[in-house]
Amino acid sequence: MSVFAQYVPHTFVEGDWESRRDEVGQLAVASIARYASNLPAAIEHMEVLGPPHIEEKVGLVGGHIFQGEILPDSMWEKRLAYKTPMEGVYLCGVATHPGGSVIGVNGRNAALEVLAQEK
Repeated sequence: MSVFAQYVPHTFVEGDWESRRDEVGQLAVASIARYASNLPAAIEHMEVLGPPHIEEKVGLVGGHIFQGEILPDSMWEKRLAYKTPMEGVYLCGVATHPGGSVIGVNGRNAALEVLAQEK
């Protein structure tokens, strides 16, 4: 089983990821265990990766997989544009509108921009 838990802090007010990693993992398991009676007993191994670990392993600044918050202050016109100042260069990643997820709208929007330029 893999659990993706959004909106965890990069930096804690008290402690750090090394001292609180187990606590965060147990909180995630306890949240799911409310609906799965065989948890946590069924878990044989658990790896908890917080934002600092993702930043270190993958190179995403702040461990932020969405290249910015998916909140109103970081959305819509505040995301990168699909069309860049360089001719023929378009963007479709999670840093573009509407932000990151698995919906694929970023790619669709970039493709529509490319098609509009062809007219």
